[in-house]
Amino acid sequence: MICYIGMGWCIVFAFDTTIRAMETGGLLLLLFGGIAYTIGAVLYGIGKKKRFMHGIFHLFVLLGSILQFLCIFFYVIL
Repeated sequence: MICYIGMGWCIVFAFDTTIRAMETGGLLLLLFGGIAYTIGAVLYGIGKKKRFMHGIFHLFVLLGSILQFLCIFFYVIL
């Protein structure tokens, strides 16, 4: 669980540099990716108590990965 929260919010350590180097769209993709990872981690924490939470956790982690991939693809590579 800590790993997913760390992946989602590692941008905090280089936030000033990222703001200067990246456009608003890229920052929003990173932000929403971090939020998706965080929601997924919270759902993972309560996953054993509720039915289907583990599957929903995987959907949020997948969403976070896709959003951060799109940020890298559109704002770093292209």
